[in-house]
Amino acid sequence: MDVLGVHGIAQRGARDLSDTWSEALEEGWPDGAGMAPAVDVPYLAGALSQTRGHLGDDDMPFEADEAQFLWQAACEQLGDLDDDALDQLLADHATLGRALPPGMVAAAGQVDERFGAVLRLTGPVWPGTLREVYRYLNSADVRDDVYRELFRYGDRPAPDLVIGHSLGSVMAYDVAVHRGGVPRLLTVGSPLALRTVREHPMLLVDASAPPQTWVNVYDHADIVAAGKGLAEFWPHVADIEVHNGRDAHGIRPYLSQPQVGAAVAGMLGTPTMTDDRPDDTPAPQVQHDLSLEPFGPTTPEG
Repeated sequence: MDVLGVHGIAQRGARDLSDTWSEALEEGWPDGAGMAPAVDVPYLAGALSQTRGHLGDDDMPFEADEAQFLWQAACEQLGDLDDDALDQLLADHATLGRALPPGMVAAAGQVDERFGAVLRLTGPVWPGTLREVYRYLNSADVRDDVYRELFRYGDRPAPDLVIGHSLGSVMAYDVAVHRGGVPRLLTVGSPLALRTVREHPMLLVDASAPPQTWVNVYDHADIVAAGKGLAEFWPHVADIEVHNGRDAHGIRPYLSQPQVGAAVAGMLGTPTMTDDRPDDTPAPQVQHDLSLEPFGPTTPEG
């Protein structure tokens, strides 16, 4: 089975990524399901490089639209702020600098109160990921370069399963609904939980050919995923909640969860391997407790 991984920000070389994802998936792979598939994770830093900066470069000045995008996402995380607090954030965020705009600093402080130590542990992961999501959604050239890198300039056949983590989940979803050829999609730690992201015009316009099967995995403490799943927005998504411990957004904790291994095995229809089965007896399919229906065209609800 061909499994393609799409990574998020601040990653290392291609070999390290593929090995890390494959080893993590193997850790949680169910007994009796044969060997876990290798995950091919192309290194996308080059494709995501821009004249303004590079993947994970958070030291650039904020543009006004970019700051507005992050501010809206922060307010989603803080949906129960009173009107005065939201008005203050709106007033503050107009002043831009090379670090977080003042309004974002205030919003980050409020998010910190909600997620506790998680924000202090993840540091710049939350704003950094959202900055890269913004850049990806607003640059057709970047999106085209990512697609070419993922599919090796047309030399790679369509994979059996695409796994997208963090920013990579947005890329994977974009490829699935705008390029097609992705029958199964697994998103982990996805910022698509944020309306600011999932209802961006680029993701809504001319969307077609959605994945037939889509599983989403999240940790309640994962700040990038807003601590929630996607099934409330896309009814055919099968959400799985896991608990990753201190590294709530990390790819290794996500992929090494037994629930994730079982989900991947079920999506791929991995046969159970037994030694006492006659050679001419078909291998039974591994059964997993997931209600996965074909995923038809659905407009995300707000």
